[in-house]
Amino acid sequence: MNEFISAFVSKLKQIKTKEELLLVYDWLWRNQLSVRSTAQEINRELRLSGPYELKEDLPCLSVGSHKGLVVLGANPGWKRDRNPRENAYCRESPGAYADMMFNYFECYPRVVGARGRWWPRAMTFLQMLPDGYDINTLGKQAIRWQ
Repeated sequence: MNEFISAFVSKLKQIKTKEELLLVYDWLWRNQLSVRSTAQEINRELRLSGPYELKEDLPCLSVGSHKGLVVLGANPGWKRDRNPRENAYCRESPGAYADMMFNYFECYPRVVGARGRWWPRAMTFLQMLPDGYDINTLGKQAIRWQ
């Protein structure tokens, strides 16, 4: 395992608060070259290509509430030129990157000019929670967020 992945795993294990998650986003933003080179290294070593390769984008570790269910995604649909506005915004500053991550459902449409499609679909994983949530009975978006 390379040094970047070791450091990333260590940082992930230490997250207990929203503030600690913010520190990880700041660290990721400041290590964008390592994010890119690590994705390329993993793709080479595991011979991942096309739809199976890891992408070089800044990771999104969570959307919505930070409790209950964690959805881990390697963003297989990401392409550097597919959404230049989102990409440029997230690379502006650590604050802009954190804004997109913590306020995705408000920030993404403001920056891109359209609603994102992937994360709302991921919300259907709610039914996997131990409490057996049914997304159809949750009603308003604020409830789904939690």
